[in-house]
Amino acid sequence: MQKHQPSNIATYSDNAGRPVFDTFFVMSDWGNGEELFAFRSPHDRDRAAEAFMNKGFPSQTVSHKEAFLRIRGGMRAWVHNGDVPSDFVWSPLKINFPAACVA
Repeated sequence: MQKHQPSNIATYSDNAGRPVFDTFFVMSDWGNGEELFAFRSPHDRDRAAEAFMNKGFPSQTVSHKEAFLRIRGGMRAWVHNGDVPSDFVWSPLKINFPAACVA
């Protein structure tokens, strides 16, 4: 008999409930403990990780699976909103729901 089990695939949404796709993560500590920062392209992720390190913030890129597990475990996550006024650059990122897979 097949059983549904949680997978490491998830959908995300921002603080307003809008879906967030194409997430590429950097884990960094800006002084409040490690947090995740999501970007919409690998290029943006890599540029951000380098910029964080240049500002003295320990940073590393993490896989989607690792980010999912850390967010599920309670780590705070933020999504970069692109070309918006600087007051609104970061929004909290949350998991909508983990997808189920048949095993």
